[in-house]
Amino acid sequence: GRPREAILHVLPSYVATRPMALVLVLHPLLLDHEKMREVVRVERFSDQGEGFLALFPNGIDHSWNAGECCGTAKDERVDDVAFIQELLAEVSRTHCVDSARIYAMGFSNGAFLSHRLACDLGDTIRAIAPVAGTLGIPEADCKRETPLPVFAIHGTDDQLVPYEGGPPKALHGIFESFGTFQAPTATDAFWAQHNHCFTSTVPDFTRGEVSCRRHECAAPVTL
Repeated sequence: GRPREAILHVLPSYVATRPMALVLVLHPLLLDHEKMREVVRVERFSDQGEGFLALFPNGIDHSWNAGECCGTAKDERVDDVAFIQELLAEVSRTHCVDSARIYAMGFSNGAFLSHRLACDLGDTIRAIAPVAGTLGIPEADCKRETPLPVFAIHGTDDQLVPYEGGPPKALHGIFESFGTFQAPTATDAFWAQHNHCFTSTVPDFTRGEVSCRRHECAAPVTL
Protein backbone atom coordinates (compact mmCIF):
# COMPACT_ATOMS: atom_id res chain seq x y z
CA GLY A 1 0.00 0.00 0.00
CA ARG A 2 2.97 2.35 -0.18
CA PRO A 3 4.01 4.30 -3.26
CA ARG A 4 7.64 3.47 -4.02
CA GLU A 5 10.17 5.10 -6.32
CA ALA A 6 13.24 4.16 -8.33
CA ILE A 7 15.41 5.68 -11.04
CA LEU A 8 16.54 3.55 -13.98
CA HIS A 9 19.58 4.66 -15.97
CA VAL A 10 19.50 3.27 -19.50
CA LEU A 11 22.79 3.49 -21.38
CA PRO A 12 22.79 5.25 -24.78
CA SER A 13 23.76 2.04 -26.62
CA TYR A 14 20.82 0.08 -25.16
CA VAL A 15 19.12 -2.19 -27.70
CA ALA A 16 15.73 -3.58 -26.73
CA THR A 17 16.53 -7.01 -28.15
CA ARG A 18 19.89 -7.50 -26.40
CA PRO A 19 19.79 -8.77 -22.80
CA MET A 20 21.62 -6.37 -20.47
CA ALA A 21 23.18 -6.79 -17.06
CA LEU A 22 21.54 -4.78 -14.27
CA VAL A 23 23.15 -3.31 -11.16
CA LEU A 24 21.09 -2.34 -8.12
CA VAL A 25 22.62 0.71 -6.42
CA LEU A 26 21.40 0.95 -2.81
CA HIS A 27 21.72 4.22 -0.89
CA PRO A 28 22.82 4.56 2.76
CA LEU A 29 20.74 5.76 5.70
CA LEU A 30 19.86 9.48 5.48
CA LEU A 31 20.44 9.68 1.71
CA ASP A 32 17.98 8.92 -1.08
CA HIS A 33 18.27 7.39 -4.55
CA GLU A 34 18.88 10.74 -6.26
CA LYS A 35 21.71 11.71 -3.93
CA MET A 36 23.22 8.22 -4.20
CA ARG A 37 23.23 8.59 -7.96
CA GLU A 38 25.16 11.86 -7.64
CA VAL A 39 27.66 10.35 -5.21
CA VAL A 40 28.59 7.13 -7.03
CA ARG A 41 28.14 8.32 -10.66
CA VAL A 42 27.69 4.76 -11.86
CA GLU A 43 26.88 6.05 -15.34
CA ARG A 44 30.63 6.53 -15.90
CA PHE A 45 30.89 2.74 -16.04
CA SER A 46 27.46 1.69 -17.25
CA ASP A 47 27.90 3.61 -20.51
CA GLN A 48 31.25 1.95 -21.34
CA GLY A 49 31.64 -1.14 -23.53
CA GLU A 50 28.66 -3.47 -23.37
CA GLY A 51 27.51 -1.57 -20.32
CA PHE A 52 24.68 -2.31 -17.91
CA LEU A 53 21.39 -0.91 -16.67
CA ALA A 54 21.73 0.93 -13.34
CA LEU A 55 18.74 0.83 -11.00
CA PHE A 56 18.51 3.23 -8.05
CA PRO A 57 15.67 2.25 -5.68
CA ASN A 58 14.47 4.61 -2.95
CA GLY A 59 14.00 3.52 0.66
CA ILE A 60 11.28 4.62 3.07
CA ASP A 61 12.33 7.80 4.91
CA HIS A 62 15.90 7.42 3.58
CA SER A 63 16.27 3.94 5.07
CA TRP A 64 16.09 0.20 4.35
CA ASN A 65 14.91 -2.70 6.45
CA ALA A 66 17.96 -4.94 6.21
CA GLY A 67 17.36 -6.80 9.47
CA GLU A 68 19.61 -5.29 12.11
CA CYS A 69 19.77 -2.01 10.22
CA CYS A 70 18.24 0.70 10.04
CA GLY A 71 15.93 3.65 10.71
CA THR A 72 12.23 3.99 9.89
CA ALA A 73 12.18 1.06 7.46
CA LYS A 74 13.50 -1.27 10.15
CA ASP A 75 11.26 0.17 12.89
CA GLU A 76 8.12 -0.18 10.73
CA ARG A 77 9.21 -3.58 9.37
CA VAL A 78 8.95 -2.43 5.77
CA ASP A 79 9.24 -5.40 3.40
CA ASP A 80 12.05 -4.02 1.26
CA VAL A 81 12.90 -7.49 -0.06
CA ALA A 82 9.42 -7.73 -1.61
CA PHE A 83 9.77 -4.18 -2.96
CA ILE A 84 13.05 -4.97 -4.70
CA GLN A 85 11.63 -8.24 -6.02
CA GLU A 86 8.62 -6.47 -7.54
CA LEU A 87 10.80 -3.65 -8.84
CA LEU A 88 13.12 -6.09 -10.64
CA ALA A 89 10.11 -7.85 -12.15
CA GLU A 90 8.72 -4.53 -13.39
CA VAL A 91 12.01 -3.45 -14.95
CA SER A 92 12.34 -6.88 -16.58
CA ARG A 93 8.89 -6.36 -18.14
CA THR A 94 9.83 -2.98 -19.61
CA HIS A 95 13.47 -3.60 -20.52
CA CYS A 96 15.58 -6.47 -21.78
CA VAL A 97 17.28 -7.61 -18.56
CA ASP A 98 19.64 -10.58 -18.45
CA SER A 99 18.32 -12.49 -15.44
CA ALA A 100 21.70 -14.22 -15.05
CA ARG A 101 23.47 -10.88 -14.53
CA ILE A 102 21.64 -8.97 -11.79
CA TYR A 103 23.99 -7.57 -9.15
CA ALA A 104 23.69 -5.39 -6.04
CA MET A 105 26.01 -2.78 -4.63
CA GLY A 106 25.27 -0.64 -1.61
CA PHE A 107 26.72 1.71 0.97
CA SER A 108 26.16 1.32 4.74
CA ASN A 109 22.40 0.62 5.20
CA GLY A 110 22.31 -0.21 1.47
CA ALA A 111 25.23 -2.61 1.95
CA PHE A 112 23.30 -4.40 4.69
CA LEU A 113 20.38 -4.71 2.26
CA SER A 114 22.62 -6.17 -0.45
CA HIS A 115 23.52 -9.02 1.93
CA ARG A 116 19.85 -9.58 2.80
CA LEU A 117 18.78 -9.60 -0.86
CA ALA A 118 21.48 -12.17 -1.64
CA CYS A 119 20.05 -14.35 1.14
CA ASP A 120 16.32 -13.83 0.55
CA LEU A 121 16.15 -13.62 -3.25
CA GLY A 122 18.45 -16.55 -3.97
CA ASP A 123 19.83 -16.73 -7.50
CA THR A 124 18.09 -13.50 -8.52
CA ILE A 125 21.14 -11.67 -7.15
CA ARG A 126 24.30 -13.10 -8.73
CA ALA A 127 26.96 -11.08 -6.86
CA ILE A 128 27.20 -8.24 -4.35
CA ALA A 129 29.62 -5.39 -3.60
CA PRO A 130 28.77 -4.02 -0.13
CA VAL A 131 30.63 -1.01 1.28
CA ALA A 132 30.56 -0.41 5.07
CA GLY A 133 27.79 -2.89 5.80
CA THR A 134 27.64 -6.49 7.05
CA LEU A 135 25.10 -9.30 7.29
CA GLY A 136 22.18 -7.95 9.31
CA ILE A 137 20.07 -11.10 9.64
CA PRO A 138 20.91 -14.26 11.61
CA GLU A 139 23.18 -16.53 9.58
CA ALA A 140 20.71 -19.38 10.04
CA ASP A 141 18.01 -17.28 8.32
CA CYS A 142 19.99 -16.94 5.09
CA LYS A 143 17.99 -19.00 2.58
CA ARG A 144 20.49 -18.89 -0.27
CA GLU A 145 21.64 -22.30 -1.50
CA THR A 146 24.03 -21.43 -4.35
CA PRO A 147 27.49 -19.78 -4.04
CA LEU A 148 27.69 -15.98 -4.12
CA PRO A 149 30.62 -13.85 -5.32
CA VAL A 150 31.22 -11.11 -2.72
CA PHE A 151 33.50 -8.08 -2.91
CA ALA A 152 33.21 -6.27 0.44
CA ILE A 153 34.89 -2.99 1.42
CA HIS A 154 35.11 -1.77 5.02
CA GLY A 155 37.15 0.86 6.85
CA THR A 156 38.91 -0.17 10.05
CA ASP A 157 38.05 3.21 11.64
CA ASP A 158 34.32 2.98 10.85
CA GLN A 159 32.47 4.58 13.79
CA LEU A 160 28.97 3.39 12.85
CA VAL A 161 29.63 -0.20 11.79
CA PRO A 162 32.76 -0.99 13.82
CA TYR A 163 35.34 -3.25 12.20
CA GLU A 164 35.42 -5.39 15.34
CA GLY A 165 31.61 -5.60 15.38
CA GLY A 166 29.18 -4.41 18.05
CA PRO A 167 27.05 -1.24 18.41
CA PRO A 168 28.04 2.06 16.78
CA LYS A 169 30.75 4.03 18.54
CA ALA A 170 29.09 7.32 17.52
CA LEU A 171 26.02 7.03 19.76
CA HIS A 172 23.99 10.18 19.20
CA GLY A 173 20.67 11.04 17.62
CA ILE A 174 19.26 8.40 15.30
CA PHE A 175 22.26 6.13 15.83
CA GLU A 176 21.20 5.47 19.45
CA SER A 177 18.47 3.14 18.13
CA PHE A 178 20.95 1.02 16.17
CA GLY A 179 21.52 -2.59 17.13
CA THR A 180 24.64 -4.70 17.34
CA PHE A 181 26.39 -5.30 14.05
CA GLN A 182 28.33 -8.31 12.88
CA ALA A 183 32.03 -7.67 12.23
CA PRO A 184 33.08 -7.52 8.55
CA THR A 185 35.49 -10.40 9.16
CA ALA A 186 32.62 -12.53 10.50
CA THR A 187 30.46 -11.76 7.46
CA ASP A 188 33.44 -12.56 5.25
CA ALA A 189 33.86 -15.89 7.03
CA PHE A 190 30.13 -16.63 6.68
CA TRP A 191 30.14 -16.20 2.91
CA ALA A 192 33.41 -18.12 2.60
CA GLN A 193 31.86 -21.03 4.47
CA HIS A 194 28.67 -20.75 2.43
CA ASN A 195 30.74 -20.93 -0.77
CA HIS A 196 32.68 -23.94 0.54
CA CYS A 197 36.02 -22.17 0.23
CA PHE A 198 38.74 -24.78 0.38
CA THR A 199 41.69 -22.70 1.59
CA SER A 200 42.33 -19.86 4.00
CA THR A 201 42.55 -16.33 2.67
CA VAL A 202 45.42 -15.28 0.44
CA PRO A 203 46.89 -11.76 0.16
CA ASP A 204 45.57 -10.26 -3.04
CA PHE A 205 46.62 -6.62 -2.84
CA THR A 206 48.40 -4.27 -0.43
CA ARG A 207 49.08 -0.55 -0.66
CA GLY A 208 49.89 1.42 2.46
CA GLU A 209 47.21 0.74 5.07
CA VAL A 210 44.91 -0.84 2.50
CA SER A 211 44.89 -4.60 2.19
CA CYS A 212 42.78 -7.06 0.27
CA ARG A 213 42.27 -10.68 1.26
CA ARG A 214 40.62 -13.27 -0.94
CA HIS A 215 39.27 -16.75 -0.33
CA GLU A 216 39.98 -19.33 -3.00
CA CYS A 217 36.50 -20.48 -3.98
CA ALA A 218 34.45 -21.33 -7.02
CA ALA A 219 32.64 -18.08 -6.18
CA PRO A 220 35.29 -15.68 -4.82
CA VAL A 221 34.88 -13.89 -1.50
CA THR A 222 37.04 -10.81 -1.03
CA LEU A 223 37.37 -8.31 1.83
